[in-house]
This record gives sequence, C-alpha cells and structure tokens, in this order.
Amino acid sequence: MGRQPWAIICLAYLGGLLSTGGLVRRWVYSPFHPNIGSWLGILAFWLGLSLLMAWLIPRYWLGSPKPRFWLGMGCVALLAVVYCQWRMPVPQSQDISRLLSDEFPSIRVIVRGNISSEPRLIGGQNQRSFTLVAQKVEYLRSGRERKVTGNLYVTLPLEESANLTPSQSVTLQGRLYSARSPQNPGAFDFKTYLARQGVFASFKATKLLFQSAPPRWGWWKLRRRIVAAQGRWLKPETGKLLTSIALGQSAVDLPKDLRDRFTAVGMAHILAASGFQVALLLGVVLRLTQGRSIRLQLALGMGSLFLLIGLTGLQPSIFRAGVMGAGLLLGKALERQVRPLGALLLAATILLLWNPLWIWDLGFQLSFLATFGLVVSVEPIAERLDWLPPAIANAFAIPLAATLWVFPLLIRVFSVIPTYSVAINVLATPLVMILSLGGMISAAVALIFPLLGSAIAYLLGLPLYLLIGLVDWVYALPASSYAVGEISLMAMIAMYLLLIWGWLGRRRKRSLLITGLIALLVLVPVTYHRMTFTQVIVLATPSQPVVLIQSRGQTLLIDTHNPQITQYTLLPYLARQGVNDLQCWLQLSPQPRQSPSCNDPRQTVSVSQLRDRNFEPKPSQANPTPSSFPASKIVFKEFSLQWLSLAPAVLEVQYQQDPPWWIIQANSDSNEINKLDLTSNPAMIIGNPQSLQHLPLRQLEPQNVIAIANQLPSTLQNGLGSPFTHWWLTGQNGAIQWQPQQGWQKLRMNESDALLANI
Repeated sequence: MGRQPWAIICLAYLGGLLSTGGLVRRWVYSPFHPNIGSWLGILAFWLGLSLLMAWLIPRYWLGSPKPRFWLGMGCVALLAVVYCQWRMPVPQSQDISRLLSDEFPSIRVIVRGNISSEPRLIGGQNQRSFTLVAQKVEYLRSGRERKVTGNLYVTLPLEESANLTPSQSVTLQGRLYSARSPQNPGAFDFKTYLARQGVFASFKATKLLFQSAPPRWGWWKLRRRIVAAQGRWLKPETGKLLTSIALGQSAVDLPKDLRDRFTAVGMAHILAASGFQVALLLGVVLRLTQGRSIRLQLALGMGSLFLLIGLTGLQPSIFRAGVMGAGLLLGKALERQVRPLGALLLAATILLLWNPLWIWDLGFQLSFLATFGLVVSVEPIAERLDWLPPAIANAFAIPLAATLWVFPLLIRVFSVIPTYSVAINVLATPLVMILSLGGMISAAVALIFPLLGSAIAYLLGLPLYLLIGLVDWVYALPASSYAVGEISLMAMIAMYLLLIWGWLGRRRKRSLLITGLIALLVLVPVTYHRMTFTQVIVLATPSQPVVLIQSRGQTLLIDTHNPQITQYTLLPYLARQGVNDLQCWLQLSPQPRQSPSCNDPRQTVSVSQLRDRNFEPKPSQANPTPSSFPASKIVFKEFSLQWLSLAPAVLEVQYQQDPPWWIIQANSDSNEINKLDLTSNPAMIIGNPQSLQHLPLRQLEPQNVIAIANQLPSTLQNGLGSPFTHWWLTGQNGAIQWQPQQGWQKLRMNESDALLANI
C-alpha cells in the first residue's frame, strides 16, 4: 500500500476523534448516561460519508483505492469514536467525588493523599494549585474516616504551600466541592477541563496539617535548579521569562501580568514548549556532531529530546514535536527521506493513540495547526514576497504562515485578534532566537555548574529587556486587540476548507479571493447581529451587579470596576459579542480614573464616556443634598437612565415607555433607602442581598428581582415581597438577559447541554 492510503487512514482516525465533541461534553456532565441520539448521529454520519466516498471518489480519481477501502475508512473513524469513549476517565465507585451530592454540594473534611503534579501559582499569585491522588477522608463533624480513590484539584494558600513537591504525602484540611459549569457566555469551562484529566472534584484547602519528606529525585528538582540559576542575577520576572522561553511556561511560575501582556499582543506561543524548541535543539545537536557517526548523532539527539520533554513538563504539544523530531532522526539514521507533512500526521496519530483526549487539548490543536502551516505555507508566502530580500521574506513568511492556520481556531475560542501579531513576531524573531538558544544552553549548563549557567543567563539580560520593552510598547498601542465576536462551528470549518482550497491551488488570485471570503465569514454575521438587536444582560458575578445594555451596535456598561470580575467575566463576554467600543461606562461606586491596566476595559475597548456615580449632581427641592438625589439623566438609544439616589447608589433604567428597572448597590449598614421616593413600581430590581434587604419589597411589588448571590439570607427570605414576584439568583441561574420580545430569561443552559450548542 502506498503512502496516500496510510495518510487517509490516519485522517479518518483523526476525523473520528473530532466527531466525538458532543459525546465528550455530554460525558462531562453525565458520565453514566451516554446520549443514544449522539451515537446514532455519529454512526449515520460516518456510514453515509464512507458510502458516498466509495461510490463517488473512484469515478473521478484515477488510481483511487477500491470502494472497500473507503468503507474501511468509515470503520476506522467509528472505531476511533468507540476508543475515545472507552478512554474517557470515569469516577469509580470509591472516587472522592462520590461524597458530593445535590443535597451536600460542599463538605468540610480532612484529606490525605499524594501530590501528583508540581504546585503552581494561581489567583493573583496568592495561592498554589496542584493535583492530589486522594487516599483517605476524615469528616470534621463526626471524625469518621473513609478510604477513597481518585484525583483532586487542590488550592492552598501561598504560605502553606511554599515547600510542597510532587510525590509528597500530605494531609490537608478544607472544603470539598465540585467544579461548576460556566455561568456566563465566554467563560472558561473549568469543569470540562478538569474532567478530561480525570479530576471530578475540587478541594479548597485552608491548612496543611502534615507533609512527608520530599523525594530525592524528580523532574521538578531539575526544573527548580534551572529556575534558581537563571534568576540568580536577573530580576525575578526576567529570569522566569527566560526559563519560559527555553522550556515553556509549564516549567516555571511566570507572573500572570507578564503572561497576559504576551498573550494580548499575540506572542503567547513563545512562552509555551513547542516544535520551535525541538527544531532548535536538534539543529544545534546535529551541527555539533556533524561528521560523527550516525549512532552518536542518533544517541545524542534522542537523549536531548528526552531531557527537553521531561524538563518542559510532559505537555502534549512538546510530545507532538518530540515524536516528529525522533522520526526525523530515525529517517536520517536509516538514510531515508522523511516527508515533513507525513511525519506530522504520523506523530499526531501516534500521540492520539496514546491519549485520544488530547484531540481536545487547545495547546495540542494550536501546535499541530501552526506546524502544518509552517510545512505547507511558508514557501508559497515567501514566493509572493520575492520582491524582498530572502532573509526578510522568510522573517515575514514564518509567523504569517503559522498565524494563517491557527487564526480560525483562535477566533472561534477567544473571539479576539491581536492586531499587531504578525508585525511584532517579525520584529521579535531575532530576539526570540537568541533567547531560546541561549536559554537552553544556560539551562543545560546550570544542571552541572549552576554559577556558570547563571552567568550565561545574565548575559541574556539585554535581549530580555528589549523583548519585554517591545511587548509593552505594542501592548500600549491603541487597538492592540480587536474583538470579532463569536463565530459558529460551521463558519470555522468553512474557513479551513477555504485555506485547504488555497493551499492545493496555490494561485495568487485564489489567495485574494480566499482572504476576502474569510473576512466575510468573520465580519458579516457578527456585524449584522450587533447592528440589529437590543438586549440587556446581567452577568453572574460574586457580589456586585454588572449590567450591559446593547442596542443597535452600541453598548453601555454599568459595573463597580472589580479587576477580577473585569478579567474573568466582563472582557470574555465583550469579546464574544464583538464589542470594541463602549459608548458609556457608568460606575456604581466612585473609582479613581487611573491609566488603563491589563484588568481595565479601557485597555481592550474604547470608552467614549467614563462616569462614576457622582457626575453632575443637582439638588432637588425634596432633598437639597446633591449627593443623595441628582437629577442627571442619560439617554442611550431606546433607553433612559437616571439616579434615584447616590448614597446608596440606585439607578433607574427605562426602555421606551415600559415600566422602569432599578439597579441598586448599598452597604449592609446603609439606611438611606428609606428616604427614596417610592411612588413608582419597578418591573425589575437588580442588586445583591445586602442592598435588597433594605427595600420594602412588599410595597414595591416588582415583577422580577435579580439577586447577585448563590442563595438568599434568611433575613431576606422572610420578606420576599409579592407572591407574583419572580426571583432570579445569578449563582444558580447564571447570567440573566432581557430582550424586547422574550422578556427576562436565564442565559446559561442546563448542565447536561452546557457548551453542546457551541461545539
């Protein structure tokens, strides 16, 4: 059998794994009840496709495999679906997640187990997380012990986790709970992320009761030795950046603010272990051993790959690159020509036979697509830039080829385009080459002579500071990122089909046509949707209301400017909506108007008006205190907004001639609400329990109340108002939206269907 049939078989296996998207997401939320409809749909799809190809392709492809081959291809795809489902981790009967239920979604316990991953900084650098293999649980109330199995995602305060290492036995006290499905559109699905790693419960540890002696050896020990050496004479942030460039960010606790800046400008790939490090390492090894025996080259090359993969933290993307590198070394040793595209496909198939769930790992997907782009598109792009010197043409072609093939997936996942991504990657290429090679040399030397490794790292300080300065300069430029909005799965598939069509054709006119069609697929649907709809959304947040009013292409934001809410809730939603301009940002609480930071909406979107709750106060006859009853009013499309009170903040929102809504923020000790003019009856009141408990709800009789909370306190439950009032809890219902025709409704889907519609 020739090479083409084997490539088709590999593609059939990959296609079968990709078709398990619905099964994977349903399994996450209901692992014991597979959806028969999804199985029948996948079976019908592959059976119909294989029959169609068996009948159609031999008619038009001279030398095509026989029809039974195409039927066999469908069988391979179906076997891949079954294999992926079989390999999905499922909680066993003694799994620690079985202790949780709808009645007891959270319990306080003492857990004993072994640490199976290296602790990493999270949560604004004030706590660490790691995976724990649970062995025994003790209930705090009863003191009863129980043997358990399974993995736990553990978070522990920074001071308690300073000396923890993998393979240590620990005893922790804290709260056992289950990760929740996303409550806001665009939010990260942490439950699915953990489930794919075989983790079905989380543990918020508050105290470390016992830890055993650390093991004598481990990859973590080598990584820490390198990090310490490279950061000895550099600033902590700079030393960790060098380690991340050389070994990937999984090998080091890179500061979150620095990581976010690199991600925002489109340079996150240089912080991750990928094929670039593998290619650079093998190039150096083969250059140094040129003229030596093939056995020596193979031994040193394989040894270097093994060391690099271990030090980078065993990530899927570096595994893929390592398998490809090993194939190239074997091809050189056997004196056989290795086709890069075939090697990439074979490497992906081997890794996905090892772990089929890696098909849904974003790092693996981006690494595969970027490498594919480098293999098939660098040469055609360089040919179109033949009017430039060859070195400059290649400098443009390499980042452009990688960006071109990851672009549809990136906008599907993040809905944001780094505007200056190609330009900054071209400018930074010489610096990245120097830092990657120098960082790996420094790391290798530091394993044997730490001081010498530190000296080499110190010499790399100048290019490191230049790279950071370049990133910060681009990050501060206006419109450094552009939100394109959420695109559908079919639009992403159509874009990749257009790219494949262009790759196979390689015609200049076709390239221009493809670029235009891709732009239409991205911009037209989102722009049309934004310009023709009106809605109000109340996002699910921990304590304070965050409300967005969108009306015919314009957006008004009402929030309290909490950095954590902004980064993890607000900005992802704005990106998925394709919002790049806020016509007005109205803050419920006074905030200093500082320069934008990475957690400020002004860094990502343009803000036409920024107002806090003290803007233009005007005293009224009923209440001469300006800060208590301003008469200021904002007219925004079909909406009008005005303050009823400033202390506490009560904002009245009205759509056309409909009954008004109230958005309220008050402290638990505030009593000024009693001074309000309660002659109007709001149709909706939005606020947290501390604000709502001061309102005479029985007198107001609102149709709806949105409480920014997981549950209502007993003091509020006793006065729920009219029996006709409908209560919404964002902690239980997720984000709540209003549209003129549909009224108020929850935006989050049921857990069994979460994310299924977005596949």
